[in-house]
Amino acid sequence: MSATGVPYSIVRATQFFEFIAPVMDMTTEGTEVHLPSLRLRPVASADVAAAVADAAVGEPSYGVRDIAGPEVERARPAR
Repeated sequence: MSATGVPYSIVRATQFFEFIAPVMDMTTEGTEVHLPSLRLRPVASADVAAAVADAAVGEPSYGVRDIAGPEVERARPAR
């Protein structure tokens, strides 16, 4: 991207807290949740919005800023 000469800042985020319940609903059949074992670092959408706003009004970083929640959460399939 830097070869174009166009200034840029990229903000990447992990899963939003607000999306966890809908994802669980989509993977639920009756009383069972069907998920692969995975690790999540959910982050509040308000925190991501603030980071995107800062990037939009600030000087271009010519790089990537990663936003993630402070704690790693584990989702494990029921056994």
